[in-house]
Amino acid sequence: MFVVNFDLCAIILPLFFDGGEVYTLASYVLIVAFLLIAKTILSKLIYNSIERAYAVSSLNDALLISAYKDELTSTLNRRALNTYWDYLCNKEDTYMVGIILFDIDDFKKYNDTYTHGSGDEVLKKICKLVINEIGEQNLYLFRFGGEEFIIMLNNPNEEDIVKIYNEV
Repeated sequence: MFVVNFDLCAIILPLFFDGGEVYTLASYVLIVAFLLIAKTILSKLIYNSIERAYAVSSLNDALLISAYKDELTSTLNRRALNTYWDYLCNKEDTYMVGIILFDIDDFKKYNDTYTHGSGDEVLKKICKLVINEIGEQNLYLFRFGGEEFIIMLNNPNEEDIVKIYNEV
């Protein structure tokens, strides 16, 4: 918020109102010009301030997302898992959570044979397949370790857990 101090007007006005008609007309012109300039400057300052605040807010959102997202697989990362788990443990009401842990067998052998770049592509494809298979249900997919993943289901029943387990 900007506060405009018009003390300068209080000094300028008496100087011009002491004279005759010509000085009074000139004072009006100068006052209006001064106020228009002040309004323009304030408008630009306010606009720039809002623009900067929006840019900072967008940057903060991007940083927050990158802090909780695994860059390679686009799944949630271990930090997100820990944060979400802490949130669930501190809830006052009773809350059921289903957890499915899975890993890719012999992944080190694959990386050693076909390179880590190829292994990265396999991880991306597997995560995309899992997400497509389980859909946008009431669950989260976390990358827990290199090739270890956790699916966390919110308020599941036993059938939901078995169904997703069989799909994965």
